[in-house]
Formats: sequence, structure tokens, C-alpha cells
Amino acid sequence: MKTPVRYTLWIPSLGSLLLLLAGCNDPDPETPPQLSLHFNEEFTIGFVTDSVEEFQLSHPSELRTDAEGHILIADQQSMDIKVFNAEGEFLHAFGGSGEGPGESRTITSMEINNQNELVIYDGMNARFTRFSTTADLLSVDPANGDLSVAPHHFQQIDGGEYLFLRKLRDTGAAATAEEQEIYSSVLHLHDETLLNRLQSFGNSTSLMESDADFVQHYAGLNPGHFWPAANGDIWYVPGIYNGRLFRFKKSSDRWEKSAEIEGNRVQSDAVDIDSNDDGAIQIMVYAPRQETYIGIVNSESLGVFTLADDRLIHFSAQLDGSERRLQIEVFNTNGELVGVARLDAFTYDATDNRASVMSIWKDKEDRFYLIDRREEPIVRVGKLEGL
Repeated sequence: MKTPVRYTLWIPSLGSLLLLLAGCNDPDPETPPQLSLHFNEEFTIGFVTDSVEEFQLSHPSELRTDAEGHILIADQQSMDIKVFNAEGEFLHAFGGSGEGPGESRTITSMEINNQNELVIYDGMNARFTRFSTTADLLSVDPANGDLSVAPHHFQQIDGGEYLFLRKLRDTGAAATAEEQEIYSSVLHLHDETLLNRLQSFGNSTSLMESDADFVQHYAGLNPGHFWPAANGDIWYVPGIYNGRLFRFKKSSDRWEKSAEIEGNRVQSDAVDIDSNDDGAIQIMVYAPRQETYIGIVNSESLGVFTLADDRLIHFSAQLDGSERRLQIEVFNTNGELVGVARLDAFTYDATDNRASVMSIWKDKEDRFYLIDRREEPIVRVGKLEGL
């Protein structure tokens, strides 16, 4: 039996790095229709066989496309942003590792806003940096106070506000109603400056169907995925996919859960808590006291998206025997599951406890960008044929 991978966390204060996982739910007794989908790969970015290394990807982590169709990829090793045109041809790179203006120590998340600016959140420097997509430095803004929610992912939504995705670790010290709201939630609405929190919503225990310590701690690493619907609503799926997808709607200036739909999960349990078998993840926490939690993720969300016609698409990695398979669920505009498909070309070993293939982004033309780290790290760009 292989030794479980260990994630060691030092958490001396609010808002430090942690990890997430979700609970279980009885699977749908009916097998959904099998769809015949194919990922039509148009090109790849990041691996070349000649001596040109300038635009190779060492550790791609975040990806966005701008209004002109440029592809911007954050590389966590070189700590820069590499820019490609819509055909995947390298244009330029900017940024770099450090603490100076325009530099980053870690690119935790990024977004292209409605002014076509690139906004980066640098977790280790605890600040937001804005660039034009031609690499001009526009501003550097420190995060706002101890209760600021450092985003794991964020997007600008209707009205210009930003929605942050992050599950902070609750040490039990929350005293005020505001603190309790922050620590219990995974979605956090911020104003146009990104610095002022307006509301936190999406109770993690309810959405993940579990208050297990392993589940809640793992949420700091993978809180899940969200995507804005055409009508301004928000779709959300927990990182550990328990077969449920959630829709949130703004009502009377407050965001609330408005719908819950059923998807498809291969395993009966989304996570095996306390399992020490191959592929286990071990979480070690040192504050306020030393504790260890262990488990295996059987079902992991890789991304949720709406197509141009408002159909819903969900990618997940599902443990199936000795392999983890990439599953795609297709829902109609009423939220009903139409069918599922497996992309067998994207399978990887069951003992890999973190997803080796990540569905990371979709542009306005319904083109998908998948980060593939199974061998040389590359980005695969293409469309789903058969929808």
C-alpha cells in the first residue's frame, strides 16, 4: 500500500491556506442516458519539441480569455502571465516572481473584468494587482483587513460586483454574526473595488451534506466551482461532488439558494473518510492544536459552465475501478439531466489523489480549455462535439 500524500498546513491566523472535501448522498437509482460526446481538440499550448522554451508551461494554474480572444495563462513556477492569441500562438509574457509592483509570490486566482483588465490575487503578498491585457500595470491594492476573504476563484458578475469562492477555516473563535457568516459560507460577494465584502452565502455544511472535519478542512483547497447563468443567477457545485448542483438567485438585495438539481455520481459515497488506502489524502493542521484528518475523494467536481444556449455542463473526475475518469453531465435549460458521457482519453490512475486533468475555463464561443498535467503540463483547447 502506498503512503498517503501529506498536506502540512500552518494556520496561525484567519484566512490561511487549508483544504476541502464533500459528503455523501445516495446515488440516483436510474442510470442516466449515455451521450456520445467527443472533445474535438483544436490545438495545445505549452509543450514544444524544439529548443524554444520561452512559452513552455511549467505549472499552469489559472486561465482566462479576454474580449479579443487572447488566452492568458498563469504559471505558478515562473510566476508570470503568458499571453497567446486565439490560435494558440505565443505573444508575450509579463509579471514575475517577487514583491515589487507587478510581481507575485503566488498567483492564487485571476479574472478578466468588464473593462478588459486582468486582475490577479497574490495570496502570499495579500494583494490585488490590475494590468491591462497589454501588460501595463494599473494598480496594486492590499487586501482589506483580517476579515477579508482571499479568493480561491473569483469572477465579476452582473452589476460589476465580484463573487469570491473560498472556504475559510473556522477555529471556533467566531464571535460576531459577521464572523459566523464568513466562516460558514463558501461564496462571498464583494464590491467593484474587490476590497469590501457585501455578503457571504452558501452554507458549507448544508451544501456538502457533511460537517466532518476532513470535509470542512479540505474545502480550503478545493471549495468547488461556480458559473454565472445568462439571467444573472449563479450555479455552484462543491469540490467533492455529491451528485447535487445548486442555483443561487438574488432576491431583495440578498443572495439565496433557489434550486437544487440531481446529477450523476459513479460511487455511492463522494468521500471515504478515515480510509488509508492508495490515493488517500492526509491533512495535518497545527493551530490551534495539532490534528490529522485522512480520506479518499471518489468524486471531484472539475468545473460547471453554461453554454451559449443556457444548457448546463458539469465536468467531474469519478473513481471507477483502477482509474479516475472524466465525466460530463449535460442538463437542459430546466435543470433536468439529459445524459452523461465519459471522455476516456482523459483517464488517469486511481491512486492520483488530485485531479491530473482540470476543466478550467470556457469562452463565449463554447470553447473549453483543459489543463492536463498527466505528463508534460499543457493546455488542451477544443469544443465538445455531439452536444
